[in-house]
This record gives sequence, structure tokens and C-alpha cells, in this order.
Amino acid sequence: MIGFQIGASVKSKMWVQENWVSLGKKLLSLYPDINIVLTGAPNEKYLTDEIESKINDKRVLNVAGKYSIGGAAALISKLSLLITPDTGPFHMAVALGVPTVSFSVWTNEEEFGACYDKNIHYHIKKPIICDVCFERKCKNPICMEQITVENILKILNQKAFNEIHNKKQN
Repeated sequence: MIGFQIGASVKSKMWVQENWVSLGKKLLSLYPDINIVLTGAPNEKYLTDEIESKINDKRVLNVAGKYSIGGAAALISKLSLLITPDTGPFHMAVALGVPTVSFSVWTNEEEFGACYDKNIHYHIKKPIICDVCFERKCKNPICMEQITVENILKILNQKAFNEIHNKKQN
């Protein structure tokens, strides 16, 4: 099971929805034995509903808003991998030892980032291209558009992901 954490605390940390759809379709095509679990808070369910509908595959399970924090931690602990922006669920996954691919633009990793094992936690960081992010007032997170499906697929195609995938199957 691969988790997709769709939402984030502010819009400037959220990835483009079309990218989630494209990534989901590509992963389901490349790995016919995986399932994708869409996670999120109750107020993010409208986002996961749209992504689930657009991916349109029975291997996508939308659980946004269905779990308490403790339940979400239990679910995350069962994932083979969590793909996520810089969010609370990312930090949960790190604490639980669940491999992650995370991404951000404006988070200062040295100040706010998790202390994590870089052998199982991969982070994509792109530069800020405007100043609004720092004020958390961004309404159009163009900075996040720099993070592409290909950036994530490149990480997932590395030997480390294949080892994680194979280990979880056995």
C-alpha cells in the first residue's frame, strides 16, 4: 500500500491535483500489485474525492476524514510508502519508520524538518520563486508546480524503493 497525503496546512504546501492523478495512474500501471490509499483530514475529503474519481481504479482507497489521529497513525504504520508534502502525516510516518517521499518549497528543513534516516526518507526541495509563501498568504502555489511527477518517479525508480516494495511483498 502506498499512501498519498493530499492536503496540507496551507495551500502553498499543496501539490497540484493533476500531478496526484498522473502519479497515481503511472504507479498503478508500473506496479499492478499495489494499492493507493488517499489520506487526509475531513476538510480535505473533497480533494481526495476528486483524485479518486479521476484515477478511477478499484485499487484506490479513499480514507480521508475517516480516522482519528491515532487511527491515522495506525494506518500510516501499515503503508509501504507515504508520498506527501510537508505535513503532520509526514512527521508521523518518519516517527513510525515508514518510508517517505516528501516535497516542499518554503519549509526550512534545517529549522523545522524531521531528523530522519535518509536511506528510507527522500525529500524533494525546490526554490521559492515568489515572496508570498513566507507569509502563508499564497493563493496560487506556482512554486509547487516545480515539483513534477517525474521528480517523484525518479526517486521511486531507485534501488531503494524497489527494495522496500519487494520487502513488503515477502
